[in-house]
Amino acid sequence: MQNRGTLYAGTMLILLGIVFLLFTTADWLLVRMGIELKAWLFWPLIILFLSAAFWAPIFIWWRQRTKVIGLAVPASIFLVLGLLFLYQSLSDDWRSWTYAWSLIPFSVGLGLFAMYALGQPETRSSGLLWSSVVVGAIGLFFFVLFGSFFGGTVVRIIAPFLLITVGVAVLGGSFLRR
Repeated sequence: MQNRGTLYAGTMLILLGIVFLLFTTADWLLVRMGIELKAWLFWPLIILFLSAAFWAPIFIWWRQRTKVIGLAVPASIFLVLGLLFLYQSLSDDWRSWTYAWSLIPFSVGLGLFAMYALGQPETRSSGLLWSSVVVGAIGLFFFVLFGSFFGGTVVRIIAPFLLITVGVAVLGGSFLRR
């Protein structure tokens, strides 16, 4: 095989086909055996598989990771969305989407941070680090803010305390610099 990318893409397509086949036949097979699993509740595992497919080249071709390090951003987005949808599917808490959408900017910040952390030490940019912190912090800020309005009882209690704690830390940092 001349092109490793072609080998990788073909392997991922075969694995994804197997996952789809398992999902479409799991309930049918399990019902025949007297087991009710409701495999369709686990559909977000397909998104998590996509995340793994984006992460894998970074680690498979570690020495040439600078060529594929940009895959960390979509990998992080798929990872966070997959985990979020898995939680929502299993708990039937689709109402949480009213504030959980703000985890998407957080996932972009997470991906940018992964690019910074996994990149070659000599090519790390402080601009990339700060971009990841700013974008991630904005996502977390809106998650906490909207979670305090729309979240369940626990989130409504914890979120304001998180906002107060971050506010105190920002003010304390400002005073310490002086």
